[in-house]
Amino acid sequence: MVEATEMRVLREERTTKFFNAVKDVVLNEQVDFRVTKLDIVSNVVSILFRLFTVLFNAYLAHEYYAKGEILFFKLTMCFILIPAFISIALSITLHYEDSKLEDNKRKKGYCSLIFFVVIFPYTLRFMQSLIYQIKCLRAQRNKDEERQRLYYKLMVMEESDVALIRIIEMFLDSCPHKIIHMTAIVNSGFNPTFAQILSLSSAFSGFAWSMAAYQRCIRLAQPDKRQLSFAGICCQCVWHFLVTFARVLSIVLLTSVFPYYSLIGVASHAFLMTLWVFLLDRSKFCSYTSVHSFAFSMIFGAVFIFTYILMKETKNTFSRYVFFYCLTGIKNLIAIIIFFMYTTISIEFAYTLSIVPILSFTCGIGAMIFYYKYLHPNILSRRDLVTEL
Repeated sequence: MVEATEMRVLREERTTKFFNAVKDVVLNEQVDFRVTKLDIVSNVVSILFRLFTVLFNAYLAHEYYAKGEILFFKLTMCFILIPAFISIALSITLHYEDSKLEDNKRKKGYCSLIFFVVIFPYTLRFMQSLIYQIKCLRAQRNKDEERQRLYYKLMVMEESDVALIRIIEMFLDSCPHKIIHMTAIVNSGFNPTFAQILSLSSAFSGFAWSMAAYQRCIRLAQPDKRQLSFAGICCQCVWHFLVTFARVLSIVLLTSVFPYYSLIGVASHAFLMTLWVFLLDRSKFCSYTSVHSFAFSMIFGAVFIFTYILMKETKNTFSRYVFFYCLTGIKNLIAIIIFFMYTTISIEFAYTLSIVPILSFTCGIGAMIFYYKYLHPNILSRRDLVTEL
């Protein structure tokens, strides 16, 4: 009886201590407006990845034209120009929404609209964010808290604008290019050129980095929450690199045997994802009318051909990840089986090409589970809180 009473009192003390600690964190935690060197490096890497990808794609278009492969040349040019126009439209929309904010301290004139929105909607806006980061870091070193807070908020506003553009342009531009280039490699007897190798390497690395940087930007916009660690960013890069690589390779394998059926399958997947975004994950962005909202959903429906982007935190986040990756995994497996049954290449090489996307997808899902179990900022915060207790 005495032991039971002591245990009850001990549990009550531990419970009281826990909730007091949580209260102290909520009430007394200082909002972190610091800019780290990792933030600056992340911006620079994002700019370089994008520049290299555009240059490699342009060079490959020239290479296809010089070789007389007009179909691949036309497809490459289409997937350079179409995502660029989509990015311009999104940039103009963002610029318009920014101009409506009463407290907006960074209203842009016509010159900045032309340069930042129309000519280079991606790279120059990242350079503007980089400038704010450097100014914030300088104010931080000078212990000027007012300017530090100002430049931090400006940086977050700028990065929030380009976060969606970065993801959309990267996947709508580079993913179709990779399918085209990898299909060309398959058709050429698996004899890739040096330019194709460089383009594929930069693109897949850019996919992974852009997704990790997107998640980092979401956390930056919430300075009262713990930021992504370097290990978390690396784990996200591995996760998205492997999953995207598996998805693209599966589509390429199906395209190599049944190109038209592959196109129908990809289009149906994009339409299904469009309905999903429009009905379940509709964003407030571009939601002036149902037409605007559906058009925006179509853009993300195309992105969801290759990967899943969490549009907003909900109680159903886990179930949505499970649904998407189960659906994608099943479709990848069907594409691989069809390729293996109808391909005309040697059986040994067909085995290798079939196993690679399966292993890549499995390892990518494993990296995602590891991230959410051990490296997510919320998990680390809880672990630190328990350690303090």
